[in-house]
Amino acid sequence: MISPSLTPYRRNSPGFTLVEMLVSIVIVILLVGMMLSISGSVNKTWHYANLKIEEFKQSRQAFSTMTQRLSQATLNTYWGYNNPSNPQYYIRLSELRFISGPWNGQGSPPGPQLTNGDPADYPTHAVFFQAPIGYTANSDYQGLNHLLNTWGYYIEFGSDQTSTPTFFQSLSYYAPRYRYRLMEMMEPSEDMTLYKHTSGYKTVPPPTTGSVLNCENYTTGEWYQDALNLSPVPAHVLAENVIALILSPQISPTDVANGGPPFVYSIAPNYSYNSHQSTTSISTGTTTGSTAKSTTQNDLPPTILVTMVAIDESSAQRLAAQNGTNPPTAISNAMAGLFTQAINYQSDLTALEDSLTKANVNYRVFTLNIKLPNSTFNGLLQYSGN
Repeated sequence: MISPSLTPYRRNSPGFTLVEMLVSIVIVILLVGMMLSISGSVNKTWHYANLKIEEFKQSRQAFSTMTQRLSQATLNTYWGYNNPSNPQYYIRLSELRFISGPWNGQGSPPGPQLTNGDPADYPTHAVFFQAPIGYTANSDYQGLNHLLNTWGYYIEFGSDQTSTPTFFQSLSYYAPRYRYRLMEMMEPSEDMTLYKHTSGYKTVPPPTTGSVLNCENYTTGEWYQDALNLSPVPAHVLAENVIALILSPQISPTDVANGGPPFVYSIAPNYSYNSHQSTTSISTGTTTGSTAKSTTQNDLPPTILVTMVAIDESSAQRLAAQNGTNPPTAISNAMAGLFTQAINYQSDLTALEDSLTKANVNYRVFTLNIKLPNSTFNGLLQYSGN
């Protein structure tokens, strides 16, 4: 009988060889490495997506605020004689105003006029209007939530020195930040100068004599320029890194009185809309020359397509490093010649996006067609064309 201690070693006994152990360890290390790599990629993607959401959070909030305020625009219209001295018919009247479109550096409306500053610092469009917002700087008027205000939105390029506390500017590491910004002009109710220009009557000199309401003769833009010419301007930054604001007043097919193509009409072919104009040409969205005429005097557009383009802070920092105190060349070049004709809106927007992409600029486009409930638009007076 053989003793158990002398039992010979069997090669097929359970266990792992050193080579098998090493191979197993290598496989485990590779699997762990792959899992860590995948986890890192997922985490990086999530972090980037979250960063992008936070990056444009201010822009989203500003866009929401702007469109909400814009929908409150009012003209508070009424009917009056065409000429108090020799009345012949009734016309729609209003002392209030609504004006939007490309900034007009000189001349007269229809576009908002830019009276101060370099037009290059104020790109794309602007809008000014009255609304019952109830904003006041006088504590005696607090609680009167429906007081009228003159309100407005525009893009401005410049430094943040005016909004930075003086003590912070004195710090050695402070440096002005040059950015595009969406500005919100808020004129307190007690400072509103509109009625100074539009109230009362004006004597008409020969050969046409008589007296007419000032609201029918007043065509200039002091009602919002008075506020813009103040120092400081009663405006604040609503959002940084907003490079474009496009405003396209429109009417829908349901507003067409005398037929026409079944698509949305632009009530401002060159984007300029002034509620004091008596009539306006309406683009039918084709290049065949179809036109129409509408009475827009003392009336709001039924809807307005609002588009805002914002870039992220990383792109803004890179552009600022390249251009210093000047508006970024990449942005100026990308917007050159765009958004002057409403019929080219979509192609212009596509061209802007392509230019920003080629310049490696991260951007976000916000678009909303909002309804102006206080519009009393009553359709086209005539329609002609294809």
